[in-house]
Amino acid sequence: MKAVIAVIAVILVLLLLAAAFGLSGASMPPWGQVTINVGSWQVEMGLPLFLISLFALMLMVHFLAILWKLPKRWMHWLRQLSARKKEKTMLAGISLFAQGEWQKSHECFAEVNQPALHASLGRLFSALALINQQSFTKARRILDALSASGVPESERVAEIKQAEIELQLGHYESAFNELQRLFVLHPHNQHVAGLLVRAYSNQDHPMPAALRDRLLALTGNKKPVVVLWIVERRLWREKLHELLERGDIKALNRAWQKMRRPMQAQLAGVYAECLGQSGLHEQAERFMHQAIEAGWGGQCLDYYALMDSGNAHQRIAQLEKWLQNKPRDPALLLCLGRLYRRHGERERARQCLTLSLSLAARSDAAKELAELLNEQGAAP
Repeated sequence: MKAVIAVIAVILVLLLLAAAFGLSGASMPPWGQVTINVGSWQVEMGLPLFLISLFALMLMVHFLAILWKLPKRWMHWLRQLSARKKEKTMLAGISLFAQGEWQKSHECFAEVNQPALHASLGRLFSALALINQQSFTKARRILDALSASGVPESERVAEIKQAEIELQLGHYESAFNELQRLFVLHPHNQHVAGLLVRAYSNQDHPMPAALRDRLLALTGNKKPVVVLWIVERRLWREKLHELLERGDIKALNRAWQKMRRPMQAQLAGVYAECLGQSGLHEQAERFMHQAIEAGWGGQCLDYYALMDSGNAHQRIAQLEKWLQNKPRDPALLLCLGRLYRRHGERERARQCLTLSLSLAARSDAAKELAELLNEQGAAP
């Protein structure tokens, strides 16, 4: 545009000069002549006229170029107009999606099929709306198309949402298997980790060791917690038992030290049992004394009554000592009743178990007392 204005300005200046000389009656300055020969054809003109003709020719070529590009510009404008319309439809669909209007938002997104980026976004939101509407069959078809679209990241999104549908349908085992693969590919994806935990918590298969360690690393105090408390406890329990089976006591102790203190309180009995089953009875008993005195007895006392070592009478004496300070502690009474029963002191066992059951309606205390009463009834 600036070049066109410059050309027009030069032409106007030359025309004004020519007009000025004509009005004043003065002769044109000797600017010279220009002769153009093309074969037998010859044209002679003054230099000003030649320049004016040259600029006029350039101007005409420029306007012809503008006319040549005009259809393309019209097409570009029409595409922009269509894109703006698609954007408005997309925004309307997102607004409906945020309001929970799944069917209406799906209908909006279904209209967005061009351009490629808008089409992929439309498919994605349409699938999400159908998932929330529990229309899983339609959602899967859209996710398959999204996966094959070739748009970056769309394949991963489709795979994650397919696994999420498996969870929604209650296919926990297949979802668990697929999410293991996705978590290996995307170990820092919090959503995938959360879905994997959800699938794991709804079936009985253990978590592979490498994935279990990654998940446990996400539960540290400085990490965002994606693992439910009960699931974290199950993961740590599996890890401790695996280290016990491997016979790696050093690794077992390191794992215990890495565990958060509230989780240690929950799994103190498991750790003590691992020590005892490794043959470290004295270490296990010392640990349980410390844990019980620290208030972690709920987990330790079950194993304290059942562990195989030669210090049963010392354990009875220790429990009686603890009961002097906490005479109405149902867990201590249950543990002491079990020890009395194992060593043939049935009357004392009955008294402890009855009192424990009266203080807290625990199913394990009721079961222990019923077994003891059956033994007494069967005795001659």
